[in-house]
Amino acid sequence: MYIPEKTTVSRTEKVKKEIHRFISEKLITGSYFSKVKLKHHPMITVARVEVSPDMRQAYIYFENFDQNSREDTLEFLKSISKELSREWAKISTMKYSPAFEFRIAKDVDEKARLQDLFDKIKD
Repeated sequence: MYIPEKTTVSRTEKVKKEIHRFISEKLITGSYFSKVKLKHHPMITVARVEVSPDMRQAYIYFENFDQNSREDTLEFLKSISKELSREWAKISTMKYSPAFEFRIAKDVDEKARLQDLFDKIKD
């Protein structure tokens, strides 16, 4: 009889996953975009979340597919990060709620560069 091994997920991994879900939902349903004057509604994807070992800092990496507005989007996300942290603290059961810090994910540029290389090889 086959008995699958129990997989244990660390608390840090659970926190990362929940913060990722929370931020994604808030950026979709929140009214943050109306509070700040942006040229247009940015197309943001939360790429990944990293949490410090003491879980007091959460680094949220985002992808913005419009390369011209990445810095504007970063400034916008920085401006709402404290508000998002407060909202997370209200629903979280953690003793200390992490401070959110947004960063630009460099993965998009790397993916585009690799795709260009693959296209050149294909031709």
